Formats: sequence, structure tokens, C-alpha cells
Amino acid sequence: MGYIYKTLSEGEEVEQFLKYHWFVMVYPIFLLLIGFFCLSIYLLNPFQIGEIPLFLILSIGFFIFSFLKFIARFIERWTTEQALTNKRVFRKVGLIRRDTDELVYSKIETVSVKQSILGRIFNFGEVEFTGTGGVYIKFVYVKDPTKVKRNFKH
Repeated sequence: MGYIYKTLSEGEEVEQFLKYHWFVMVYPIFLLLIGFFCLSIYLLNPFQIGEIPLFLILSIGFFIFSFLKFIARFIERWTTEQALTNKRVFRKVGLIRRDTDELVYSKIETVSVKQSILGRIFNFGEVEFTGTGGVYIKFVYVKDPTKVKRNFKH
């Protein structure tokens, strides 16, 4: 049971639970493939000299960086909860450290959708809820953001 379900008030129900779109993993997977390709170029080269070349050190460093980026993005995708309940908009991020944001429906002034070109092609984007006083909650990598906005009951 997720954090959002544990914090629901009496009579409150989750109407939409929004997980990250799969596209959030494209960038770290791309970096991981480049790192693997650089390492394999060196390891498959039959003309290796006995000393450790700069290319190998850079390849290993880039591969480690891309692997850590992949793990961090995976954990972020796995631990982020974004939901619309019948009373509020709620977002929780974090595994060990927890950051939560929520807006009560009565305080929400505008709902806006932002999609890049790739977002339009793969049907994902950002949904931003702006409340009174300039407070806002931004849901990122949301699948079908226009449907989320359309189904939002103010």
C-alpha cells in the first residue's frame, strides 16, 4: 500500500493514480548503451597495449556514471506517487527522504498541460495545478496529460 493510500482522510478516495510514463527511462538507457558500447570497443580490440589507456578509464567512468543515472531514475520512477483524489491533488517523491505536496481542490485556480514534441509523439507531458498564492504542483511524465486535465473535477 502506497503512502497516498495511507494518508487519505475519511471519505476521500483516489480517482486517478498517475505513474510515470515509460519514456522517463529512455535517456538513462541511452546513456547506458553508449557506455556499454565504449567499453566493448576497448575490450574487443585485439591490438591492446599493456598499459591502461585513457580511453579505457573514460569508458569505465562513463559506464559507471550511466549505470548510476539509470538506478537513480529507476528509483525515482518506482517511488514517486502522483494522484488526484476526490478532495485534493497529491504528489509524493522519495525513497528514504520524502517530499510531499498537496493542494485542496477549493484552492486550485488553473490546470495547465505542457507537452514537448516527443511528448506529443509518445503521449506524455506535464500537468501543472496552480493554487491561490502562486503555489503549484507539477506532475511530470504523465501518460495522456490532456485526459488527466479533462477528467479533473474542480
